[in-house]
Amino acid sequence: MIRIYIDWNLFSNMRNQRNTNFNEIENFIKLNDKSVLIPFSPAHLQDLKRSYFQSEKGKIETEKDLAYISTLTNDYCLYYRHKDKTVNPQRINPLKYFNEIYVDNDNLDPFDFENLFDLDDPLGKLWHSYIKILNLLPTGIDFSELDKLPHKYDEFKEIFSHSKVNNNFGNLMKDIMELLNDSEKFERIFKSIRETSNKDMKINTNTEEWGNPFLYLSKILQQNKIEKSFLSLTTDIIKDSNKKASRFDYFSNYYIQLDMFGYNKDNKISNLIDDASHSFYGAHCDIFVTDDRNTYRKSIALYSELNISTEVCNSTEFFTTVRKKKIYPPEETIEKQIIYFIKNSFILLDSVDDEFNPARIHKIEPYFKNFFNRMQISEYENETVLTFYKKHGNYSDFVFWIEMKNVIDIIVRELGTDQSNRSEFLNEEIEDVDNGNWTGRIWEFGDIIYELDYLKESFGLVFRLRLKTTGNNMHE
Repeated sequence: MIRIYIDWNLFSNMRNQRNTNFNEIENFIKLNDKSVLIPFSPAHLQDLKRSYFQSEKGKIETEKDLAYISTLTNDYCLYYRHKDKTVNPQRINPLKYFNEIYVDNDNLDPFDFENLFDLDDPLGKLWHSYIKILNLLPTGIDFSELDKLPHKYDEFKEIFSHSKVNNNFGNLMKDIMELLNDSEKFERIFKSIRETSNKDMKINTNTEEWGNPFLYLSKILQQNKIEKSFLSLTTDIIKDSNKKASRFDYFSNYYIQLDMFGYNKDNKISNLIDDASHSFYGAHCDIFVTDDRNTYRKSIALYSELNISTEVCNSTEFFTTVRKKKIYPPEETIEKQIIYFIKNSFILLDSVDDEFNPARIHKIEPYFKNFFNRMQISEYENETVLTFYKKHGNYSDFVFWIEMKNVIDIIVRELGTDQSNRSEFLNEEIEDVDNGNWTGRIWEFGDIIYELDYLKESFGLVFRLRLKTTGNNMHE
């Protein structure tokens, strides 16, 4: 299956039938649910959170939106596991996941720093004692120096209103917590600092003239006496501030720093954070679809810099992008598709293996059986082996079971029951795959042997064709 990630705006436009193009995309998804997978993510739920808590009407509409997401995604989810900060394939109803994160979670409301715990319980008494100690400790920061800054930094001076009056760690923490809880103030200060720093660094406001934004910003840093590339500087800052930073932390920080330095700036911080999340989850798929121009351009730049193979497109480019990957009609045989790939695919590597047997790796588009994008042809003395596998080239190091099942079932429907009388993939086989005990499928037709195997530590699901030869390779 081809994994396609669609941001919330596109879901919304399809649900509300904004134009015929959105209707066609929706119909395509529904008609091709055996060949394309449309997962949702926590970023979609994050987008919907604001309307849910605004009013009763907003709550009703949000639940309808979640039901619509469920219909198009079949509940397949890029689930973020907070315990180990990883993305995992799961099947969960969007409304259930939404409730799990936002409705049933009591720890989401902004809190008062000084009254974080009830004074009557032991933890509360301990906390208030701690606050008193913090109020006695000076920060060592001379906040009066802020008054000497030019007027263009007035917004920045607002951050430390309590600390300037009474300079201690308690007030410093209070200032920081109040800023984090006041989204309007935070947004105003963020945008003010962004505009001021961009002007001071003489950053070109026309990003169309930048070319590669990472190279452009690296030059800007050099002009400002910073001898590091933009990527390495940002990476070092993340490492210094968070020793346990996850892949999500790195990606979202890169994305937000591009915005901070003026590249396709968002007007609202909430949109910036949501879009960074969508771009991150999109990097776990073959295609990321967004109609937001800022998200589109930042994602293309970041994917390119991080060597993420995910293709970015908008709704008008959707069918052109998908059809490059979407395979033949079901009636096209394995034999016909292989002949097409041998004649037309791009050879990435033409070399020999460790034992000096000829080996070539082909990049194949459209995808073979809507899944495999690489074909390796290895030639031995008495056989030629074609191995099909999927090179992800993105953040995904997993498959959804439905992706694996659909590929196996497509091949089984063409080749029939294998020599051990096994046919379509069963749920009972999942445990064997996980434990490394899966025996796959094997078909033998004279001089041709077909195999389905699972290489857990490398390629995952692979499909092989073994052709017995008599000294002549398959091109002779």
